[in-house]
Amino acid sequence: MTTITHPIHLHRELFAFGGDNATGYSSAGDVLVSQTSDGIDLNAIWDEAAAAMEMWNRQRSALASLISYPTVNVGDAIPQTIGGDHFEVASEFGEPTGIRAESDALILGYDFEDYDLASRFTWKFLRSASAEQVRSVINRAMESDVRLTTGSILRRLFDPTEGLNEFAHKVYGLYNGIDEMVPPSYAGQDFPAETSHYLVSGNAELDPGDILDGINARGLH
Repeated sequence: MTTITHPIHLHRELFAFGGDNATGYSSAGDVLVSQTSDGIDLNAIWDEAAAAMEMWNRQRSALASLISYPTVNVGDAIPQTIGGDHFEVASEFGEPTGIRAESDALILGYDFEDYDLASRFTWKFLRSASAEQVRSVINRAMESDVRLTTGSILRRLFDPTEGLNEFAHKVYGLYNGIDEMVPPSYAGQDFPAETSHYLVSGNAELDPGDILDGINARGLH
């Protein structure tokens, strides 16, 4: 599985000042720019952008959220045997049967990549630009974030290549029937070693038969 971290940095470099010396010539860098050409306060735009980014980071693309989840782990121990424990009738002084952590677990690693993108405005640009021009840069950053997140996840879904992360944990794609990974039993069903999430269509385009094959492969028929 691939984990992507890509914060969008909003540097509050909206004001430009001159050097530290109090003497000498006054230069263009000493001019304070506090609003855009259409009279919008730059602080208001900054607060607006910060609020939008906070909301953006809480709820990303619906598609990415459906097929992925956030994590900061380098790997997780995933049990390969699910179920098999049973409750028993309690007695007045009884000690119930204890269960413990599943010993049959596999360490699944995550890839980590850091991405960033900065917005930079000179004071001359801010003096001449409208608020919409400034907002357009922020909107482009948000669009790039969605495209990167969704695109990276979809590319990984279609790439079963096994790899190693920097902590030497194996990073797997989906079950493909080629490597040593066999899906664990689920809902009373056992899966053969050749089980694959990659179904090949015999047509140039998907048709109802391909969809039916996918449904049958998941045992939903």
